[in-house]
Amino acid sequence: MDCVVTPLKTLMGFSVHLNVQFKFYNLPNFKIFAVVFVSYFLLMDIHWWETLGTILIYMGINGTLGVPLSWIYAGVYVALFYVMKAMRTRKQDHWTDYFRFIIPSLILSAILWALIGSRFHLTTTNILWEMLFIFLLLSMMYLYVDSLMTGAATLARLTYTTNFDELTHVNNYFAFKNDFEEQFAHSRTTDQPLTLMLFDIDHFKQVNDTYGHLAGDYVLSHTAQLVTKQLGELDDTLHLYRTGGEEFTILFTGYTTEQAAPLVHSIAQRVREAHFSHDGHQISISISAGVTQLHTDDDQRVDIFHRADRNLYHSKQTGRDRVTIQ
Repeated sequence: MDCVVTPLKTLMGFSVHLNVQFKFYNLPNFKIFAVVFVSYFLLMDIHWWETLGTILIYMGINGTLGVPLSWIYAGVYVALFYVMKAMRTRKQDHWTDYFRFIIPSLILSAILWALIGSRFHLTTTNILWEMLFIFLLLSMMYLYVDSLMTGAATLARLTYTTNFDELTHVNNYFAFKNDFEEQFAHSRTTDQPLTLMLFDIDHFKQVNDTYGHLAGDYVLSHTAQLVTKQLGELDDTLHLYRTGGEEFTILFTGYTTEQAAPLVHSIAQRVREAHFSHDGHQISISISAGVTQLHTDDDQRVDIFHRADRNLYHSKQTGRDRVTIQ
């Protein structure tokens, strides 16, 4: 951040100095600044009829509807808005982005200042100083706002990778741990029911050994997509977690095992009947599940988790492709 702040301070000091010297003509520069900010950085969506309506109202108030030069001014500002918005869509997170930002904005600013110069009989020197000021102003905005947006994007990526599984794009074990802790405490305090479902993909090692690890990744990802879609149809407040290699978990907050049972069997049936095809191979997939609910004597999260795990183990030991609920 220091590599941005230091040159930013220098640019700011110089631009303030210019602003003091030429403050009489600086209103157009701050209009340019505002238009570039809302178009390039905010990507504000403004319809053409909204733009035209605003122009007509503004000109009507100022009594300039019949002044051709006012329409030219408006046209330049509108062009600046849409050109800068188009430049933002071409942003590639590369150092050349700055030039794609600054060059069109300066070209349109130069057109505007040429019009203002002819209208108010400004000297070439005055126009050049104003162009230097807008160059510094836009550069400061780009350096500062772009650095903030880059930092925000990095934080968003870190947050996502912390809470979501990269392969399946469902919640990961870290997210499950946090949510389970919160829901367990809430259920213990409010006596709200809480049901836990653990399930494994049956014979997953055999899938890897027979069809390869890419097929295994496909099975994991496709299973996660199927179950996530099913949960959305059944109850969109429910979330799927990948808590191990081929192990997934669902927290049924507010559900007893009796209430959760139809949903659990529906999920198992959806996977069983799904079409898994990879590299020309048809792969039959099923799941084994263990389900239990919070008991009054469960003092710790591990109590309910171990019980669900034992039920899962029972499903696997008694033939797989089944659900054990206790």
